Amino acid sequence: MSANLKNTGIAIASFAPTLAAMLVGPMAGTAISAIETALNLQPDSGIDSIANLIQGGSLTPETIAALKVADQKHAEIMGQQGIDIAKVNADHEKAFTAIAAPDCRNERKLHIMQPSFVPAVLSVSVTLSVFGVIVAFMMGVDVSDNPVAMQLFGSLTTGWGTVMAYWFGTTRSSNEKNALLAQSIPSNVPVTTAPPAKA
Repeated sequence: MSANLKNTGIAIASFAPTLAAMLVGPMAGTAISAIETALNLQPDSGIDSIANLIQGGSLTPETIAALKVADQKHAEIMGQQGIDIAKVNADHEKAFTAIAAPDCRNERKLHIMQPSFVPAVLSVSVTLSVFGVIVAFMMGVDVSDNPVAMQLFGSLTTGWGTVMAYWFGTTRSSNEKNALLAQSIPSNVPVTTAPPAKA
């Protein structure tokens, strides 16, 4: 996910929470098109143009009102279709994590063959970020009314899970399953199949 997607979502979350939540998931393209229209940008201007406009302080009461209208329209559509944006985004994250799992195994093997300090530094940084946010929550920081912040925290914790999978993988559970399977069938008993039923 690009930084501009995250930053734009955070910037508009207070007055366009539905579009902000859509920006950090698989419906980002729809949200970008709606925001382009509300900001009177050319179609396919892209998230970079949107971010430059917002970060440049070019929002006006009129454009904010237009964004609110677009947000309300999409919120109504989501409600009518029974679409839970948070769940869609979470499922999207899980799917990408599952896809990335084989890559993690390959990267782990590469790290063994060609040691590097970079994965360790990144892993420590992500871990400290996760626990830093948790400590902030424990100290009373409340972001429950900011869906983008909650989504970003969800992405961070998902990323932390990927980091742990990089270092530890899922070998423990796999070994336990293999051991149970080995114990369930004695090695000296041949495995036979039942003869086909006679017609």
